[in-house]
Amino acid sequence: MEKILLYNDRCSICYRMARIAWRITRGRIKILGMYSEEAREHRSKILDILGGNEEIYSSMPWLIDSKKIRGGISILPPIILEALISVAKPGSNVFLDPKPLGCEPRIKNNDLASRITYRLRTIYLMISQSYSSILTKRYIYHHSGSPKAGSGCSNKWEH
Repeated sequence: MEKILLYNDRCSICYRMARIAWRITRGRIKILGMYSEEAREHRSKILDILGGNEEIYSSMPWLIDSKKIRGGISILPPIILEALISVAKPGSNVFLDPKPLGCEPRIKNNDLASRITYRLRTIYLMISQSYSSILTKRYIYHHSGSPKAGSGCSNKWEH
């Protein structure tokens, strides 16, 4: 199973962070907006694991592979690994999600100072968003093999 990154597609800063993850992994990770139709199955699985807590779900990006569902800071090591692997073997996933317009800052003037201020504000927002949504939280859900018929699945959830 390929790695899938779910990001909050209602936030332009989250969009930018997902776009950066896609670029540095050279398409090795599939990027999906967490509220898109394509992500519906993954969204419902994560929400079931979280007990339906939409606030936790939407507050951080999620990385899904065949063994684990990761949220928060725990998504960084596999993304870094994929970025290193992508040097020799790029992926084929295309980033098609449209850029959200909701929380996009506006450039008042189109002069150099306004563009620099806009870029600095964007970087500041990305850093503060990263700190609050990624670096302060860590969620990993372990899939432990395939469940046997008639028995419950012995999955484990870490905070």
